[in-house]
Amino acid sequence: MIAEKDSFKASRTAYIISVALTYFIQILNGGAYFAKLTTSLGISDGLTAVLTTFNMLSFVFQLVSIPLAAKSTAKSWVVPFSFLSTASLAFIYLVPTLRINKHVALIIVGALLLSKATISIVTPLKMNWFFSMVDNSERSVFQAVVSLVSSITGTVFTLGLGAFYDYFDKNQRLEQAFLFVSVGIFVMALLDMLLMLLSKEKPKKNEEKSKIREHVNFLFHDKPFRKMLILYGLWHCATFVIIPFTGTYQIKELGFSLGYVSVITSVTNVFQILVLFALTKVSKRYSNTQIFGAAWPVAIAAFFILAVSNRDNGHITYLLYMLLHALYAQMHTVSYNNMIYDIVPMDKRVAAFSVVNVVVGIASFLTTLLVSPLYDYVQQQRIFLFGKEIYAQQIASLVCTLSVILLSVYYFKRCKKDFDQERTIYSGDV
Repeated sequence: MIAEKDSFKASRTAYIISVALTYFIQILNGGAYFAKLTTSLGISDGLTAVLTTFNMLSFVFQLVSIPLAAKSTAKSWVVPFSFLSTASLAFIYLVPTLRINKHVALIIVGALLLSKATISIVTPLKMNWFFSMVDNSERSVFQAVVSLVSSITGTVFTLGLGAFYDYFDKNQRLEQAFLFVSVGIFVMALLDMLLMLLSKEKPKKNEEKSKIREHVNFLFHDKPFRKMLILYGLWHCATFVIIPFTGTYQIKELGFSLGYVSVITSVTNVFQILVLFALTKVSKRYSNTQIFGAAWPVAIAAFFILAVSNRDNGHITYLLYMLLHALYAQMHTVSYNNMIYDIVPMDKRVAAFSVVNVVVGIASFLTTLLVSPLYDYVQQQRIFLFGKEIYAQQIASLVCTLSVILLSVYYFKRCKKDFDQERTIYSGDV
């Protein structure tokens, strides 16, 4: 067993670097940085929010990964699709330099759809590919290390990115900045492709090759998984009332410069590192369901603080929100992924991650699509309370807070017991 673990050590390292590169690209194509691009093109806040959730909608394509997992090696699909996805994102940053006056939003929509659809197809394959090379007892630690490396390198990257943008913005050369970003994304895509090409892949077992209908039927008839699916779908309905709109909120209503956005992101990344160190130790003492449960009050506090954030106190309150967001997000992500491994047999895990992401994607995108017109309406009305303007994001944050409180009650009353009872059945699969 030791020899087998050692033979995959370089591949696991490649995966850690690959995830870090992916994180850099996510930073560039999300939040305030992506909002800077769309704002420069005259795209509205509502449409910007919809565009940022295209990655969620594209999760429906993950169902395609189930038959792909049975037909051939993961590498044969992951490598070309991942490169195509990242290259499409690089093209988006070329749009401002092309000086296209018409159909700008449509072009970005097309590029985003192509990018998100292709990466969504292979995401479960890639995750299962590399996690199959990790012992069951070391999954939590490995996942923590992956996130730790991304957080450390992401902190340095974000600080440099903020200074980079502020320099070009100050000198009114944003188009040139977008061009450099496009080239940078393409270079990272090439490096990521090389890392995956050099990585090994664990041979499949014969019993892993079964039909999509068999996998999906098994999952939907499994009570713990079904409850997990409902819970996570409702969670994304609740949180995507506000999360896609925080990018424009920072640079418009709160008045942050991209330099300060980078400071907030960097401080949050440093905090994430501390959280991950703690989780590697806590995960050995407490179950995944306990860690998942402990994240609920943190999430409630985070969204409530966001609800009271405004231009006067935003430099402090938004930072506090980001720190709490980082805490509950890490607790949720680590514990949730491991709970799926605990309750789903190995040959159906690609299907499980695909089904979860499809439900999450549809819920997130539809929620954003439905609330976007409400944002535009509230912004036009300009609501005031005690002489202070109430922003649409504040109202949405309050709605999110109340929704998360109700979901936490549902988790502790209806879900946790089932997850605890089932969590040891498949945890021995490697």
